[in-house]
Amino acid sequence: KLHNGSLEKSFMVGESLGVLAMGAINEIMSKNCVPHDFEEFLLQMFRNTFQLLQRLVRDEPNTTSRLQLLDPSYLDKFTEFLRLFVSVHLRRFENNSQFPVLEFLALLFRYTFHQHCVEAYFNCLDVWSIFLDHLLSKVQGPQDQTGVGRYEDALISLARGILHKIQLRHNQAELEELDHEICEEISENNMHHYGELGTSEEISEWHSFFTRNLELLAKIADLLPDQIFTLVYEPWNEATKLYLSLQSNMIEQNGRRRLNISAEHECPRLHCLLRDLSSLLQAIGRLSTLFLGEELPKRSATAIQVIEKLVQMANYSTGLKLFEVETAVDVLHSDFVEVHAQVLSTLRAWVHWLSQLYGQQFVQVFPGGTQTHQHQDTCHTINKQMLVAATNVLNVEAPPLIINCGVQLLLSLSVMMRSPVALEMNQVQSLYVQAPSLSSDIKVRGLILRALVNFLLLPWPSFVVDHRLETRKHHLTSFINSFTCEVRKIDVQALVDDKTLQETMAPKLCDTLSVIRYQVEELNNTDKASRELYYHCVQDIIHQAILLFPIYVQHSSVCEEILSLMVVVMQVLRVQLGPGRVEATIQTFLDVFTTRHHLQLAISADNPAAVRVVDKFLKLLELIVSEPGQSFRQFIPNTITLCMEHIYPVVSERVSPEVKGPLFELLRCLLEHNWKYFFKPSVHISLGAGNWDSIENEAQFIQIMQAFGQSFMQPDITIFKHNLEALESLNSKYKLYHKGVFRNSMLGQFITVLLQVLVHRSQDLLQEEITITVYNMASVDFTTFFAAFVPHFLQNMDGLDNDQRTTLKQNFKTDTDLPTFTQNVQRFINDLRYYRTCNTSLPPGTVKL
Repeated sequence: KLHNGSLEKSFMVGESLGVLAMGAINEIMSKNCVPHDFEEFLLQMFRNTFQLLQRLVRDEPNTTSRLQLLDPSYLDKFTEFLRLFVSVHLRRFENNSQFPVLEFLALLFRYTFHQHCVEAYFNCLDVWSIFLDHLLSKVQGPQDQTGVGRYEDALISLARGILHKIQLRHNQAELEELDHEICEEISENNMHHYGELGTSEEISEWHSFFTRNLELLAKIADLLPDQIFTLVYEPWNEATKLYLSLQSNMIEQNGRRRLNISAEHECPRLHCLLRDLSSLLQAIGRLSTLFLGEELPKRSATAIQVIEKLVQMANYSTGLKLFEVETAVDVLHSDFVEVHAQVLSTLRAWVHWLSQLYGQQFVQVFPGGTQTHQHQDTCHTINKQMLVAATNVLNVEAPPLIINCGVQLLLSLSVMMRSPVALEMNQVQSLYVQAPSLSSDIKVRGLILRALVNFLLLPWPSFVVDHRLETRKHHLTSFINSFTCEVRKIDVQALVDDKTLQETMAPKLCDTLSVIRYQVEELNNTDKASRELYYHCVQDIIHQAILLFPIYVQHSSVCEEILSLMVVVMQVLRVQLGPGRVEATIQTFLDVFTTRHHLQLAISADNPAAVRVVDKFLKLLELIVSEPGQSFRQFIPNTITLCMEHIYPVVSERVSPEVKGPLFELLRCLLEHNWKYFFKPSVHISLGAGNWDSIENEAQFIQIMQAFGQSFMQPDITIFKHNLEALESLNSKYKLYHKGVFRNSMLGQFITVLLQVLVHRSQDLLQEEITITVYNMASVDFTTFFAAFVPHFLQNMDGLDNDQRTTLKQNFKTDTDLPTFTQNVQRFINDLRYYRTCNTSLPPGTVKL
């Protein structure tokens, strides 16, 4: 019927009108506060719109094609309508007998799973997520099912739909279109609580799709934990049985093992099985959180059953070396690797559960102080099984992805399961000998070293009978010496004169310092004894790094690693380092950076690595100037000189924010923690005679304030907001705007700059924050502000004539409460902007009346 041109045009106009109509409806829907007598109108509108939803999802076999025919803009508007209804109005009509909530959810379900575009499907998942948040807000605890029972069937259907969506056997056509590249890079900062392959920087389409679905499934599980876990466990258990039976399909051929599955229909089926098994493994890992906290005791039997099956899968995969088995199609090889890696990652997710089972709450204390743990034997057995699974993959030349996941499991066990088990195992003992040369991958080797140090260093629980402190201390010292000996033996003087040796030693130096840095970070929440023990073992390395810093000051990677280490050392081991060593270290860095213009050259070079070095150094200084101790006050003058004479002149006019952000944060910390350096109270003042208004080091204070003021004339909104908040914080704590030096020479300039920003709309997103700051500055002396500042500001404002200036001045009301003042400023700025716009639009030579 679209062959006729007029009909086709009419159809297109109709579509356009539909989009506009949905936009108008959504505008009404977005209003949260509506009169009570308006609710009947809303109810009628919802009924009509849901009739439309019924038409969209009617006739199941053809639903997808019907949605495909619609304008994507219309579908977006319609999904937005559903989102607004659920987020804003559902609570109004949920219990209204005239509104069929369950029927609406059924329609939303069909609408969701018949979207033909991934992005449109994600938008529907967002609607469901809002609905689940609404239900979760009504649940007071794990046993509280208030308001959930009536929705149980709908939620289980949604969970089943999501599970089908992420499995190839149910949704192969859509899933095969998604990019499924797996990143084999090891993620050092991977803090996810369930198995996840790859890094956050490189996320494939499949990973994004799977994660969005899995997180919604987990949210449903928070409401219906037993039902949803069973829903996931059953297909996982079924797939696991098939996986563990594959050994019967392997044959030996010329000394090599081959999978005897080659039929045209069997290989795709096995591919789907393995991919789905990997997905279900990740879901099992994600749902491990259901077993934590209050749910731990009653669900421990199920948790142990899951872990035992995962351990069985890990040992099976490693023992058969499935990653080496020859297959009829290449994709099966990568599937075997992925499943093996995912098993180890899923085991890692369950380490959190094991660590809670090993917790102090299950300790029984008997008369005389004797302690026993009611789950100790179970925990030690599972811990040993996991350690076997993790260490075995390091000895079979497995692919990098599997080794990475095994090492991550080993590291998690070393941090979270602090027990004697590891040191009693031959597999772990052999690693202490092999570790320094175990892997060619630097990151993998570093993680292994950190795990092995943790086993010796981190404190064991109080219920362990023998802590073997002296033995562990001896082994720890020997082990750290074994992988740091090359750095310890560096002849600093020989290195100064030998450029080749400097380059040769740089990678080893970076690797060693990196391992120590991560280890120090892990000590952040441990006891004093562990910190002192570790510092005793590495103090020579720390001192050596400081001595090497001047030599490597132009070698960005080494320089950055040394500074990164020192930042962490200052945060965690500052007490052990002692004031004298801290002062000497900071002085060394200051001397190096302030000679030969190293900082200016590093910033000017536009070298990202060099800029990171400067950032680390500024972070180090930030820690020092924030210290309350008197011994660090001596660095304040040099720090200000470094910032204002060496760094600020280079970065002040640069658009790039890389160094500016850390620089202004350092200046903020310096002012906040060292206010007395500028405003020292006298005895007379401290007795209550007045504010701290006598200033010392005035030139430096003015220099810093001018830098803050200059930043308000530049476009970077992040720096602008940071510095605005810094000034407001200083005013709140120390009455900055009331200080004589600020009030007399800078206050007017700051208000002028901020009002000009409002006039030119250069920071429109911060309009409210800017206006509040203007109010706080003007409140120092409202009389002067209205009588003197405003006329002066208008007199110097271009694009206005005298009559307009007079009108603006007269119309600026002198109210001094914040809400009214804010409205008056906005009106003043709008009128001023209007006059300027009118004047600039007049033709040249126009006579103004």
